[in-house]
Amino acid sequence: MFKAYTVRSARYDMWCGCVSVMFDPPPPAVVRAGGSVDFPYGGGMVMGVRSPLRTKAVSVPLHVGDRLFLYTDGLPETRNEKGAMMGFDGGLVEMF
Repeated sequence: MFKAYTVRSARYDMWCGCVSVMFDPPPPAVVRAGGSVDFPYGGGMVMGVRSPLRTKAVSVPLHVGDRLFLYTDGLPETRNEKGAMMGFDGGLVEMF
């Protein structure tokens, strides 16, 4: 039986004003106070049936009004009203 898991870990450092995020793809979404959306990629490997979990922490500066969203790969795979996958290019950015 195939089982898939999504793993996320985040730690906020109030001294530097940043959050260290460790994840397997997809990356977290950082919605900036001004409205732009960043997807900080840090490398890593998708966890599979026999593959070990190898991820790398990414440090993301957060400012007043910024928001951090952690989500699973099911979100970009969601279909829009036209039946197309949202993906990262437009639909997912629009949603955030």
